Amino acid sequence: MKCTVNRMDKNLRYRILTIKRNKYIMDMGGESIWKLLFPIFYWILPNRVYKLENQTIAERLTAPAVQEKTGSTQIIWPLLASILATSLSPLANYFEISLSTSVNILIVSIIIVLMFILIGLLSRKFKERIYQIVDLSQLTKGWLWIFPVPLKAALISAFLYVGCMGLGVLAMMSYVEDGNWLILLFSIPLLLVGMVLPGLLTVVEGKTRVKILGGERAEIYPQINV
Repeated sequence: MKCTVNRMDKNLRYRILTIKRNKYIMDMGGESIWKLLFPIFYWILPNRVYKLENQTIAERLTAPAVQEKTGSTQIIWPLLASILATSLSPLANYFEISLSTSVNILIVSIIIVLMFILIGLLSRKFKERIYQIVDLSQLTKGWLWIFPVPLKAALISAFLYVGCMGLGVLAMMSYVEDGNWLILLFSIPLLLVGMVLPGLLTVVEGKTRVKILGGERAEIYPQINV
């Protein structure tokens, strides 16, 4: 089933979907930690959507149309990080602090927990923002699968995930072993980008295809006569 995706104004957590002239709000956060850790699950698992009957609210929520920045600027993130790490390697010895491996593991664990808390707080803030305009709990709820279109966005999402998460995890493992704080500081923004940006790029503005869970029997199935 054909679908048009639009961004929501000042809200990264939600998308506006148009299916046969019916409007839906798609929730990209707060339902599954697996989608945060593995963005590919946005395409494998069904996503929660709310059917929006009020066209005025839909127009109010929709952000001005701009082209998604899924080009070379985002592809260069992992490459730039790798080059930066290489150029700073002569300074690495100055940041080595002698701590036990168990203490280093504890520090890394605390940082990762704080990252999840930060992402959770931002997600909650976006939820509160949309509830100021429309109460999602009063809308008809359903589930649908969304497919990875356009292919360019899917490839960039995968590249960023593998690059940023891979380098970030390797850097944190290196910190646990060597205790170098420069490596730890280098890994934090990489992991944050790897956990957030690839997921946002799984559903970008433009044309795509969806499949509604339950088919025509689903309550959210679009009405042809709208």
